[in-house]
Amino acid sequence: MPAEIQIIAFDFYGTLVDLGALAQACAPFAPNGDEFCAMWRAKQLEYTFWLSLMNRYRNFDQVTEAALDFTLKRHAIELDSKQRATLMSAWATPAAYPDVAHALSQLGTKYGLVVLSNGTPRSLTDGLAHTGLAEYFQSVLSVDAVRVYKPSPLVYQSVLNNCQVTKPEVLFVSSNSFDVIGAASFGFQVCRIDRSHLPMDPLDIEPTVTVGHLGELARLLDVG
Repeated sequence: MPAEIQIIAFDFYGTLVDLGALAQACAPFAPNGDEFCAMWRAKQLEYTFWLSLMNRYRNFDQVTEAALDFTLKRHAIELDSKQRATLMSAWATPAAYPDVAHALSQLGTKYGLVVLSNGTPRSLTDGLAHTGLAEYFQSVLSVDAVRVYKPSPLVYQSVLNNCQVTKPEVLFVSSNSFDVIGAASFGFQVCRIDRSHLPMDPLDIEPTVTVGHLGELARLLDVG
């Protein structure tokens, strides 16, 4: 791992917090909570790609609600406003992976830590407060600032602009393949978190390193 790293930038959803917990929130409203949640997440990301390609922008909360609308219709489920609010609020009350807090406390002794996420500033603030992770980060960067979604290079450039660093001084950490590939294509060193033992998308762009959890990264960087 390059010695010049100063900043570690982390994706939030699926990297620091477990989206599997969303399936539990969906379970009371759908016969198969896992399937419902998977479609909701897939449509959410699909809409971010469409909007970016069309040079349009709706914030992540709006995109998430649009994806929920589609998923409810696809599963022929009708919810009242209170039930919809319950599902939407699950994004602001996620569960952190068990390895995250301790690893962040170790990494923060040597590096500046930031979040770089598609999420809205409010949802990220709420999510970090709910998980108790807020104290570890010096900055929380949302795509709202550039009004385009990952994997646009403009999103990764925002780390350089906000932290006053160069590309070799940034290590980006994500569990999402499109994000890993986007950050590597931009020129960051990239750590892929592969908790589920999934293959990388074969686009000939690879992460610098792949680990199973954040504790492994802390050990690789000699802080664990």
